[in-house]
Amino acid sequence: MQNIGLCLMIFGPLAMLIGLIRPSTFARKGKPAPSRMKAVLVSFGVAMLGAVIFNSTLPHAPAPVKAAANNTESASSSAAVPAVAEASSAPTEPESAWSYDERHDEMTGKPIQFATVSANETLDFDFPYNGGSTATLQLRKHPRFGTDVILSVSKGQFVCGVQACSVLVRFDDKKPQRFTANQPADYSSTSLFISPARSFIASAHNAKRVVIEAAFYQAGNRHMTFAVDGLKWK
Repeated sequence: MQNIGLCLMIFGPLAMLIGLIRPSTFARKGKPAPSRMKAVLVSFGVAMLGAVIFNSTLPHAPAPVKAAANNTESASSSAAVPAVAEASSAPTEPESAWSYDERHDEMTGKPIQFATVSANETLDFDFPYNGGSTATLQLRKHPRFGTDVILSVSKGQFVCGVQACSVLVRFDDKKPQRFTANQPADYSSTSLFISPARSFIASAHNAKRVVIEAAFYQAGNRHMTFAVDGLKWK
């Protein structure tokens, strides 16, 4: 069909030219020759028919506007993916186990600052201290007594002499070191003051985990583990 249309498109203009110059060429036997106008119109019609036939046989390409829109949408979607990935990969500050408090010293009118963290596990003792004991590590900054590190338990009794004793402390995977420990002024057996306090706090600032070994009455040495990362203390 495409070849037929092409032939008609070529024949049409040629017939128009012949009709203008010599319309008698198209005369039928026994009948008069057509006028120039009729020959031109017929030739023009043949050329148009050939053009219609030729165009109908050509392959049709997809509309470019729709394709461009789809490409734009795909580009927008692909551009949005890295943005989400970048936002989700933003670093977040790890949650700290420390809690902070501030109280008022009635004698000086100045604040007493506290930072407290509980042990990861509970201690189990025999009667009468059975039922689970919670160990607590507390930092205290007092306007009259200075900075202290206090180790306490909710149940049980530390074993410490009248003068002093010691506890074994390990920061992360470093070598264990001994710190001096003292009972409080009221001789309570559930708390120990660890010194030197500033050295302990400086090491805790650079550690994620602290393990403290202390001796307990009729229970021997026990270990207490504290998550100390994220400490905010000056």
